[in-house]
Order: sequence, then structure tokens, then C-alpha cells
Amino acid sequence: KPRGGERTERVLELRLATPQVQPPLGERGLPCVLFAQVRLLGDQSSVQRVTWDEPVPLTFVGDDAVIVVSIFAVDTGTTQMSAPAFVAEVCLPYSLPGGLTDLGVSAGGAVVPVRLAGWGGGGGGAPRQHTV
Repeated sequence: KPRGGERTERVLELRLATPQVQPPLGERGLPCVLFAQVRLLGDQSSVQRVTWDEPVPLTFVGDDAVIVVSIFAVDTGTTQMSAPAFVAEVCLPYSLPGGLTDLGVSAGGAVVPVRLAGWGGGGGGAPRQHTV
């Protein structure tokens, strides 16, 4: 641990797998295109668009960082470009209790897959799991 209140700069590489879920349907009944963004909680300047299955480096200082993963859908089946629709969001604390370090994430360590479980629409039913 740093001494004297020093805060260590860290780089975390995220790789979001292509979602294994059925995207919502657009205006003409065609599936929307899903995309994701990652950022640090409280730092809008850190927003990065994600390419599925490609590494995304996030640089932060200290252990109290929280990574926010947001997923959106865009209806590409219309002649007018629609605004992205919010689909889901998850906050992943780095080293707070229950965070990524508790799951085994460490500097220079092995890849740690994180599986998210989300509820299907319409209330009820079993949770669906999504690997990110």
C-alpha cells in the first residue's frame, strides 16, 4: 500500500464479450444494434465506446474507482438515425468490498471473467446471464 496518502495510478483492461442476448426490436421489427460504453463513475471525460471482444484500457488513480458499463441499443432499420436507447448499466467497484479485486483481478494477473445476470422483461422468470 502506498505510504503517506499517495494514490497509485492503475490501468485496468476490460474486454466486453459480444452479448449473447436477443436485442430489442426496432420500429420496423428488425433487431437493434447493441453497443457499450465504459467510464469511471464521476468522470464523464473517461467515457470510451467499446468494440465487442476488443480490449479497452481504463486508467484511474487509487483503489476506490468504480467502473460503469452502459449498454445501449440503436434502431438501424429506419431512414432517420434514432437516438440510442438505454438498455442496461452496471457499476463495478475496483477494490471496495465485493469489487473486482475480491473476484481475483490483480495487476499482471490472469483474465477474470465476470458474468452479469439480468432479469428478462415482463417481471418474473429466471435471471439471464450475460458474460462481459
